[in-house]
Formats: sequence, structure tokens, C-alpha cells
Amino acid sequence: MTKYIFYCFFLLLNLSPLFSQNQVILKEVDTYLNNYMDSVPMPGIAVVIVQGDQIIFQKGYGVEKEGGAKKMTTQTVTGIGELTMSMTAMAVLQLAEKGKLSLDDKVTKYLPWFRTANKPFSDKITIRMLLNHTSGIPAQFESIPSLNDQTAVEEFVRSMDSYYINKTPGLSYGASREGYCVAGLIISKVSGMSYTDYVEQYIFRPLAMNRTTTNPAKLAELDALYGHEIGLDKCQPAKKSIFDSSYVPAGSEMRSTAEDLGHYLIALLNEGKYKGKQVLNAASVEQMFATEVTFNGLGTMLGGNGLSIDYGLGWLKMMIDDRLLYVHTGNTGTMSSLIGINPATKTAAAILFNADSDRFDQFVYPSIQNVGNNILHLLANETPTDFARVRFDDPFDDFYDLQKTDWEKYQGRYVSIGDAHPIYKDYTIEVFVGDSDSLELKGFKEDILKGHFKLQFSSPSRAVLRSIVQPREIQFKLNPNGDVTGIFIFGSEFKKKDDSLGKQYTAIHAPNNTLSFLFPKNWKYAWQGNQFTAQSPENSAIQLKGNVESIVPIDFADYCQKQLANQTIISKGILKKETVKDGIWTEQSFCTKENGEIKQQLLVRYQDPKTQQQMALVLSNPWGEFTAELQELVMRFQKSVSFEEN
Repeated sequence: MTKYIFYCFFLLLNLSPLFSQNQVILKEVDTYLNNYMDSVPMPGIAVVIVQGDQIIFQKGYGVEKEGGAKKMTTQTVTGIGELTMSMTAMAVLQLAEKGKLSLDDKVTKYLPWFRTANKPFSDKITIRMLLNHTSGIPAQFESIPSLNDQTAVEEFVRSMDSYYINKTPGLSYGASREGYCVAGLIISKVSGMSYTDYVEQYIFRPLAMNRTTTNPAKLAELDALYGHEIGLDKCQPAKKSIFDSSYVPAGSEMRSTAEDLGHYLIALLNEGKYKGKQVLNAASVEQMFATEVTFNGLGTMLGGNGLSIDYGLGWLKMMIDDRLLYVHTGNTGTMSSLIGINPATKTAAAILFNADSDRFDQFVYPSIQNVGNNILHLLANETPTDFARVRFDDPFDDFYDLQKTDWEKYQGRYVSIGDAHPIYKDYTIEVFVGDSDSLELKGFKEDILKGHFKLQFSSPSRAVLRSIVQPREIQFKLNPNGDVTGIFIFGSEFKKKDDSLGKQYTAIHAPNNTLSFLFPKNWKYAWQGNQFTAQSPENSAIQLKGNVESIVPIDFADYCQKQLANQTIISKGILKKETVKDGIWTEQSFCTKENGEIKQQLLVRYQDPKTQQQMALVLSNPWGEFTAELQELVMRFQKSVSFEEN
């Protein structure tokens, strides 16, 4: 016993200089992070640092919610976005270790029905291609809503039969969250468990990641954050959003904490082992970080070094400031995250942000990559650098003095029209005179504020959006008389709303008051029980029929086939499915022929999971008669439809 005590005392004496040095380094990290928080409008962050098999530093900074008093901690549950991809890759590798699949198996071995619009290409896709982003499956930026979280991923993957792959799979990098959704579905099929249950049992439990989940039922219990939207000069607390179950394996709804990610990093630093539990063997961990594909890196003007970036399985491999790092970032639109590993020093860090720092003005604030890189520098007793800091001046330095007498032309509400980018779909733009006594712009998705900006004009038709986010130029649409009729924002068009048009609509209620929507005042309509019919005053051949009933679990394609059973389908449009309020709006247009007459028909189904009610619509018009007025009718119907709970 005396020898053992002497040995422990001797060991402590030898470790004390190292411990003392670590304390100095960690104090520098703490000072750096405090300075970061003082310089950015970020409400809160949580940081964990790992060395070897130990967490050596963990701390929260700021508050969980802007304007609130509750402190951000390393137990705070936030969204981690695409950091989930390495966990999905880990799950696939676990199944490969058990001999249940091979990375080079074709996707169709496990999902025989899987295909894209060009089947010869999708037939070539392997599991490895899904994980290294070379599948060629194009990014969609939005998921297919579902009433059933358990079947949502499969429904989404099946919808890829309309996607078109424009490059040979396996040859080049192209970030695809969709590919990871396919991988997540394969995990479910091979394991016989849902993706959520699998990662819970085989990754989170062994790693004691007790506050990490993709289960929507646990979010309230864990007091999970929903992050922040970006305001004019500060962040605004985000509202609870509809659970996006389609993209779960790619990170849409993965929640975690800094401390839990520390456990995950310990396993990766120690050949897949955490506190005696092996979640992945050493060879598989090495495979995660091995180079699979290479693509162009960050240019020097954007703060990079111009070197190519390697991608493994859920991880980026980058040479930054003359040392090799494994990194990945993630964001949800209202939260963001970063993990980084320095394999040479066997140190790692994870940072969770309760706002999307990628959106912050890079000409003013340090990027998420810059912060993560500098933490790893400080841990190695190295000087921070300007990597990932923009190295050129703000290019939007033109100023045009728009006269106050012209401000009224720009003020008003603008609605999205045409094929808007998915990010700006269903947005409403409001231009007004703000408290700054200048023209300001706000963007809303339904009633949720998505952005607030000052307008810096460079000409009567061009302006720069200014706030704490990255500046962007927009264009106003002016007619020959100089009147403002619309706005172009990032490739999406918004039309100035004609208030007089709104006066032509009135609220219609079902007889039992369970359903309401806006409808043209001059259309004739009638209710008979839960069914209604309507007719255009200008053309009796333009008709709308609908009914309200309890949700029926019938596939939309089968519903359409039933509705058009007595007609010949000449062609059909793309299936559209989106979230409207708390329900799901599905629509598809058809060109049909009946008794020699060619018609255009729009079939719609709106399902509300809260009331368990659904509405079905069929809008029918002669070929070529789907006018702008009918488009307006459908748009207003969609935006106003609402089921009321009894």
C-alpha cells in the first residue's frame, strides 16, 4: 500500500507542470470566448473541449434566449444540424462491422424500389456514395411533409423518383442531405428499427449521451431550444417549428448538448471506445476520416488558403494553418454548431450556438470556422489566425439618396409569386418607414419574422439589405411610370400586393364551423352537408368542388386516380406537398380528356393532424383557362384555410 501511495504521489508531481500549463491555456481559451461573445450579437454558446479520454473544459456563455435570464450551459439542448451526418455514418459502419451490409452495396439491394427520374444513374448509387456526397442526388432545400413521423423518411425517399441526377454517381462531390436520408432509411431496413431508436440504442446510450435525441416526444422534457431568427440589430427568439421528420438522418431535428458531444468526441479520439464501451472498432473510425473525395477549398479572399478539401464519411479533412484537422459544421436556420479534431495533439472541441452564426455579417463578425480553428490553435499553445475571415472590404459601398417624397412608392406588402426558391416560398415582404426614420424591410413566413433589415439604396431600383446578417443586394421592379410593382430577392420574385384585390374576397365557413377560408365574393357557392360547390361568374365551366371529412389514410396518387377514374389522363404536373399552418397541403395538376373535351384539373388535399380532419378540392377549367385570377384564388385559399377544433 505504501508503494502504491508513493507511486501516485510521484505521478502527481510529474503531471503538475502539465496540469498547470493546461490551466493557463484553458484560461486563454475562456478569455478568447468571452471576447467573442462581447463582439457578436450571439445570445449564447456552449463549448466543450476534450483531450485524450477526458473532458478538460466545458462552459456556457450568454443566455438561452435573447432577453431572458436563463444561462446557456453545456447541458442546454440545441439543434446540431449536419453534425448528425457523422453519427449516421457511424451507424452504417456499425452495421457493416456486423456483416449486415457493405459500403459498396447498391442502394437497390436494400431498397429495391429506389429510383430517380433517370433510373440508370440511380441504379449505380452505393451506400458509400450516400455517405461521401458523391451520389449525385440533387439538393432540394425542403422536405416532403408527412402526418406520420415513422414513415416520413421513406415517403421522402420514394418521392425522389421525380429527381433528375445530372452527373454520374461516384465521380465528384456534391453535398446532398438527401443522400443521408436514403442512408438513414437503409439503417432502418437493415436493423429492423427506426433510425431514431437505432441511434438511441447503439450510439447515444453507450456514449452516455443522455440529452441527445431525434425523438420529438422528448424535446419538451429536455427543454430543447428552438434558437433565434435574425433581427435588425439583435437576434429574436424563434417560435417552435413543425417537426421536420423527413430529413432526420441528415440532421434536421437532432438535438444534443456540448457535454454529450464531448462524449462522442472522446470515442472518436480513442479508437471508438468510451469508458470501456466500444461503439466502433478502430479500423472503422479510421475509415470515417479516410479521404473519399476531394473538392475545391475556401479561396484566399474568403479567408481560406486555396487548398483542396477532402471528405471522408461524414467528416471534412482540411489542412488549415499547416496542420491537419477533421471538422464539420451544422445549422438548422435558427441554430448552428461546429466540431473539430486535431489528431496530432489528440484534442477536440465542440461549439453550439443558439443562433445561426453562418448568417452573421462576415465583414463584421468572425465566422464559425474562424472561432473553431482558433480554439484548436489556443489548445496547442499557438497564436490565433485570421483563417476564414473575409479579406476584402464590403463591396456594397454605393449610396443613393432616395428622396423621402418617393418612399411611399416602395412601402407596402409583397407576396411571393412564380417558382420561388424553397427558402423564400410563402414569404411575405413588408417595406415600411422604421424607427430609424428610413425605409426598412421585414420578411415573414406566415406570421413568423424571418428577417429585419434597413434598406441602403444604390439606385432607385437597387438596394442592399443591412442588419447583423451578411449584406445582400435586392432589386425593385419599376414600371415605366416609376411605380414600384415588385421585388426580386435571391432569384425569387415578390409582387406588390393590391389591397383592393383583398376587398374582393370574403371569409367562408362550413356549416359546422370546422373549416374556414377566403373566397371571391362574386363566385356562387353552396354547401350541402360537408360538401360544397362553386362556380365562376364569368364561365360556368370553371368549377370548384370540395368536401370535408375525417382524415382517410389513402395515398394521394390513389385519391387522384379515383377522382379521375372516368377521364383519360393526357399529362400531369409535378406533385407539390408543403406545410401550411399546422397541416399538409398536397396538390397536383392534370390535363384530362372526357367526352372529347380537354380540361385542366387541379386536385388538392389539405390534412390537419390536430383536428384529424381533411379537405379535398377539385378545381376544373377548360384547357387554357387557368388564368391569373384562378391562381390568385388558389393562393388565397391555401394561405387562409383553417380547421377549428370543436
